Amino acid sequence: MTEEKKAGKFQTFLFVIVIPLIFLIVVAFVGMWLLGVNFQDAASKIPVVKELVKNGEDQDIDHAAKQQENKAEKLQKTIDEQKSEIETLTSDLKTSDQEIKRLKQKISSLEKTAKDEKEQDEKNAEGQGDGKVVKIYESMQSNKAAKILSELKEEEAINILDSLSKKKVTEILSKMSPDKAALFTEKLVKNEAKNEKKKEGGE
Repeated sequence: MTEEKKAGKFQTFLFVIVIPLIFLIVVAFVGMWLLGVNFQDAASKIPVVKELVKNGEDQDIDHAAKQQENKAEKLQKTIDEQKSEIETLTSDLKTSDQEIKRLKQKISSLEKTAKDEKEQDEKNAEGQGDGKVVKIYESMQSNKAAKILSELKEEEAINILDSLSKKKVTEILSKMSPDKAALFTEKLVKNEAKNEKKKEGGE
């Protein structure tokens, strides 16, 4: 009997107070929502609910702050990684520039060496050519040599005569016409005088 009375009182309390109170709260929130009232502002004015709302806001603020911190940390980490990558690329670029400069210098040096060798080869070839020509005229009969030299350009003829032995020059000049022999003799004397001056200057 006592248990039935307790169950009856609880049911009465539930049906008379709790359920209508829950219904009223639901209706009140729906009404406020329809009127466009901010729930947090309204709830913050109720003493007990105020603390709950405040705690919820604090938690939201803490959560948002943590998210911001995490984002900031990630961004800083990305920035640091990119800085490191830039430093590495800059270092590689400097190394590449130095390597390019070194290779350019090497190429320039090789080109100069090749040019010098080419010039030397040309000089040697010219020397060999002149030597061959001189040998040909040395072995040639004087009258034939005189005839050929008379037909050559004056400068070329003088260069050849200047390279021949004095004996051969005398033989060739004796076979030339007096005018040509006189002209070539004059030029040869001038050349000899120039060579003497060069030797004296060199000493």
